[in-house]
Amino acid sequence: MHWNRIPALALFSRLGLPMLLLALLLSGCGDDDDDDGGGGGSGIVVHAIPGFGAFYWRTDGGSAVGQTGRNGGDGGNTSFQVTGGVGPDDGRARPTPTTNFLTATELGDNLVTYTELTGLLSPTVALGVATFNLPAGTGFHLPAGSTLNLSDAPAGTVDTVVIVSNDIVRVSGTVLTTRTSAIAVGLEFDSNRIGGPCIVLEGGVTCSGDAGFSGGDFSLIAPYGTVIAMGGVNLSGGAATAALDAGSGGDLLFVAGQDLLIPYGSVSATGGSGDNAGGQGGDFTLTAGAALAQVHVWGALLDGGHGTNGNGGGGGDYGSSIAGYANVAVRYSGIGGNTSGTGTNAGVGGDGDVTVVDATGIFYGVADGGDVITGGAPTAGGITFGGLYGRDVELRGSANGGTGPDGGNGGFAAMHFSAVRGALLAAGVHGGNGVNNGGDAGEIVLTGFQGSDLNVELARIEGGARGGNATGSAANGGSGGEILLGYNPVAAAPPPVNATAVDIYGNADGGDAPDGDAGQGGWIGCTGVSVSASGLIVRGTANGGASNTGQAGQGGRIGLIAPQDAHFDALINADARGGEATGTAQGGQGGTLEIQASSLNGNYGSARLRITADVSGGNAVNGDGGSGGTVLFSNAGGGVFVAEDSAIDARGGDSQTGNGGGANFMTAAFDGPASLVGGYINTSGGNGATVSGNGNGGSGADNMEFSQTDYPLILNLALYNNGGSAGGTGSGGGGDNDIRIYLDNDGDTNRGYIELRGTLECRGGDARGSGAGGQAGELDVNDADSILFDASANCSGGNSVSGAGGGTVSPQFSAFGNIVFRGVLVANGGNGATTGGSGANVLLGEDNATALLIERTAVIRANGGTGATGGNGGTIALDPTGTGGTTNTNLREEPGAIYEVLGGATGGTDGAITRD
Repeated sequence: MHWNRIPALALFSRLGLPMLLLALLLSGCGDDDDDDGGGGGSGIVVHAIPGFGAFYWRTDGGSAVGQTGRNGGDGGNTSFQVTGGVGPDDGRARPTPTTNFLTATELGDNLVTYTELTGLLSPTVALGVATFNLPAGTGFHLPAGSTLNLSDAPAGTVDTVVIVSNDIVRVSGTVLTTRTSAIAVGLEFDSNRIGGPCIVLEGGVTCSGDAGFSGGDFSLIAPYGTVIAMGGVNLSGGAATAALDAGSGGDLLFVAGQDLLIPYGSVSATGGSGDNAGGQGGDFTLTAGAALAQVHVWGALLDGGHGTNGNGGGGGDYGSSIAGYANVAVRYSGIGGNTSGTGTNAGVGGDGDVTVVDATGIFYGVADGGDVITGGAPTAGGITFGGLYGRDVELRGSANGGTGPDGGNGGFAAMHFSAVRGALLAAGVHGGNGVNNGGDAGEIVLTGFQGSDLNVELARIEGGARGGNATGSAANGGSGGEILLGYNPVAAAPPPVNATAVDIYGNADGGDAPDGDAGQGGWIGCTGVSVSASGLIVRGTANGGASNTGQAGQGGRIGLIAPQDAHFDALINADARGGEATGTAQGGQGGTLEIQASSLNGNYGSARLRITADVSGGNAVNGDGGSGGTVLFSNAGGGVFVAEDSAIDARGGDSQTGNGGGANFMTAAFDGPASLVGGYINTSGGNGATVSGNGNGGSGADNMEFSQTDYPLILNLALYNNGGSAGGTGSGGGGDNDIRIYLDNDGDTNRGYIELRGTLECRGGDARGSGAGGQAGELDVNDADSILFDASANCSGGNSVSGAGGGTVSPQFSAFGNIVFRGVLVANGGNGATTGGSGANVLLGEDNATALLIERTAVIRANGGTGATGGNGGTIALDPTGTGGTTNTNLREEPGAIYEVLGGATGGTDGAITRD
């Protein structure tokens, strides 16, 4: 039993009743040995890209190239409908009917005509169809070396011939139905024989159209038996003439109630190119109960025809479905046709889909939109490979939007499986470039089915989903797309995801727009209604596009999101920066880094992460820097949240002459033990006027906020939430750049414990010229059960070279248990040339802490800044619960601790240290 062949009954609880019934229906369709091909599970298997091979079936539309004002013909449709299996010749016998409708007389000259058929049996003629119902027990056999030529059928009266038998139909000779100056005759063979080979096609069939006329249809229908069709079929439309448009290809239909044996090969159903419009590519459909010999090798060339002064033809759709096991090697092309002259619309890309219940192998598809010079956006189609189970499966190709005045939107590349081991999804779904606007990118997703889990082991999702660039004046760039595990773009909700060893990588940047608004970045990551993901790696970019005089694009999202239950064990190395502004444009707003490990069902919502991410605002030259991005962390249900050695930038963007961008906000809301250890998080404001000018520094995040319910919180890293610096007459940023930590976020008085280590900064920004230094932010630790402070914190006002120093805000530490203070807290006023800023009022205990211990290594400074007029010193209030000042038994101070509340040089007044 294969790993990915789960017994049907075991699927009931996860797949739901419809999927259970399908599994029961299909049980036993695949074999039970282990010779699946495609390699083992030790690594991702990369398959050779299949070629088209020989084209056995042609239903192309005719060409109108060189015929002024004429349109290309549409490709015909192909449909293979098989109840049993589909596959190559397996050597089974080709029977011949005992009684042949064609007598020795008709076959004597090796030529059978329509007139001769009517001499043998009068057909029923209605609505252009002549039906020959053969007598019971009579078959039809055209021997090798003989020709059935129906071109003498009267056009307009008989355009289709149907031959119906309850015995064997065997066509070993040649079939011709092309008529001069008329559509080709359609031909259908029906056999109502029950069981075994009913129809055998060994000879070639040509039902192509004469110049300016369409090809005929050709059908083999055996609803109760097997069809063996080894001969080639050509139903192509005729080329255009000066007076007539090109003909369309005929339709090909094979129906088998048991098996269908066909040679491995390809269908060509392209739309014909035209001096005016191009023809539509034909559609292809194959449905079968199984793949004979467990192999599904196929090709389909269904491109739309090119139009010169008319529209390009749309690409045809491809769909094959195997209700069993198959080793797949399928190539599909459904590219929309271009327009190269005055045509107003290029062809849209077709859609290609391969669905195999139990699959291995590769589907390579191209569903790009065509290019256009003067018309509308040429949109891409999509490619999909999926089934219930997959092993060493691969989907590759592209669904890019075409180029034009407006770029076309990218399509989608999606793998759909319930359980898959070893998967490679590598595709491009870029938006097309445009003069007026760039197209939006599409989606690259590995997903499941609505109502069932997605179970993945060892997979790689990679590719490009970049928004199209815009090249014209005031034109806008396209938005980046999505490169995701778990998201289902069709279903109402993403499926539950269980994943091990999945690598997600790609480019989902927004498109550039030199003189308009650039596109925003897309989304790279993982999402599901619930997620359990171990060994997850997320890499890539979702940056906003660049602009010169418009608005640079907003950064996208780097996100691992599960709104119900989650376990993430992941490495993230990705960026979602705001776009760069190269001229007068404003830098783009930074994107979002989001880790949502929620739990609505009482389970742990946990995350173990190592993050390197940049969601900063975009830098600018003459405009303002972009706003910083947002950082959102959460867990629930008592699950653990651990982030180690992370490097997270969410700063506002810098500006060479204008204002630095303000940071946005950071929210880390935990309902379970949380530990952020090593590395840094930077939500500082951007720097203004870094080269020249008088721009101000941006403010840091409002706020950098951590909250906890009833569990421990350990912060042992560098947290930067400083104001940006400024040049010229600009002022340093600050004032809102607080670091706030709440330890009873649910308000139930069951408070969390916190350890603060590492570095914490919420300084005001410096002024490098005559502006004022920025005001410091507030460091606020609130409602804790107990606090261990062993960090180095700086909450000082910004300095100024020629102006005033920045002021401060009161740092506060409030707990209802013990506070142990052994670190360094600096909350000085900023130094200035004119006035110094005042020191802060430091509050430790706020008359709530049961004990306050100041260890010998502690340093607390709240000095006034220097200046022509020095700033006043602040205050330090040591205030655990109880009264009595230095005799308060709840206050303990070890010798060697340092307190400073000095006034700044040149007139600053010293502050006070109080004990209560």
